[in-house]
Amino acid sequence: MDRGRIDRLVEELGPRLTRAADEIWDLAETRFEEGGSAALLADLLEGEGFSVRRGLAGMPTAFVASYGQLRPRIGLLAEYDALAGLGQAPGIAQKRALVPGGPGHG
Repeated sequence: MDRGRIDRLVEELGPRLTRAADEIWDLAETRFEEGGSAALLADLLEGEGFSVRRGLAGMPTAFVASYGQLRPRIGLLAEYDALAGLGQAPGIAQKRALVPGGPGHG
């Protein structure tokens, strides 16, 4: 893929990816309860032409997204569950929880 095409993709997808990241931050779902975050990501990938298999390995929030048949194959692992007690107001460098003791992203 040439550099110009990559730049266009980043420019086109950047705002959608930023919104998704902000939504996941706001959801702050802890382990095995990240249903909204998983659905958001799976839906976004499906919208970009990926084939998505959901609810894998007995976990409703697990999914695999595939695109194309070319090699080499590249795998990415996304960790986006929040952690208990790390709630944080966005855009602030000092510790300030939205909800005292609430979950947040490390």
